[in-house]
Amino acid sequence: MAPLRLRVLWVPFSTLGRAHDELYAFLAAERRRRLAAGLSCAPERCFTWPYAQMFVAPRWRILYCPVAKCACTALKRLMVEIADPPGRVAILAGDVHSATDRAFTGVQLKDLDPATAEEALFSSDWFRFAVVREPRARLLSAFWEKFVLHRRDPAVQGDILPVLEAVAARRGGVADPERGIAFVDFIHYLAESDPATLNAHWAPQRRCLGDLAYGALFRLDSLDLLAKALSARVGRSIHIPVANVSRSGRGRRLPGAAHRVAAELERLGPVDAASFYEPELDALVRERYADDFALYAAAR
Repeated sequence: MAPLRLRVLWVPFSTLGRAHDELYAFLAAERRRRLAAGLSCAPERCFTWPYAQMFVAPRWRILYCPVAKCACTALKRLMVEIADPPGRVAILAGDVHSATDRAFTGVQLKDLDPATAEEALFSSDWFRFAVVREPRARLLSAFWEKFVLHRRDPAVQGDILPVLEAVAARRGGVADPERGIAFVDFIHYLAESDPATLNAHWAPQRRCLGDLAYGALFRLDSLDLLAKALSARVGRSIHIPVANVSRSGRGRRLPGAAHRVAAELERLGPVDAASFYEPELDALVRERYADDFALYAAAR
């Protein structure tokens, strides 16, 4: 498979959610501090989205680009295992996202010296990969996890409140996280929004990949192929356990599910995917995420 060349524009902080705003402001300040102290730093690009959160295993020359809602928790943990940094045990003992994003652990692109960072980004000796997901399944997973199951979590509200506020404003009302919104509201919000303003959890996957040539893209339902590729690269058997599974799209048939707000869906329990994707919503997603459908079709 020929390397995939994907180009996206640099994305401002505010398009990624409030937590990302804070993270990238922190990283920019940290880079300035390190340079002022005379410390070696990766190029500036490596401190911007999506590059800063790309995971690396320099010994094996592997770079992984996380895509939200595509097994990124499990794959980040796997990359820590493969890279085997000095703080591996501590990193894996807690939340891998916060443990690596806000520290210099050696497992992210931002942590590398300038020469190694450039090699990770551009050298043909490096194996760069990402995992992508069927676009409709990814959006339903994001809605079910963020807007239904965990909508009361203060950390999650930083992601969903802009959507709730936009939906409420369109109706002349006030955002109500407890009641929530319906899937139809979510899809119409996505269809009417500039893709560059969308949170990373529901932004087009193509935007999450940066301007890199990838050795391979793998489908979420073909992680066995990724495991084989990584096993061959590191010379030992690799197993990929999937974490943070929301179980979205698995459950009973429920006519009109797309029009039921989060509070109702929470009471009713798991609902199958077909109940949400009415023909109009299916068509909207196919049009808005056409590039992602093409990306998924090209992946292994």
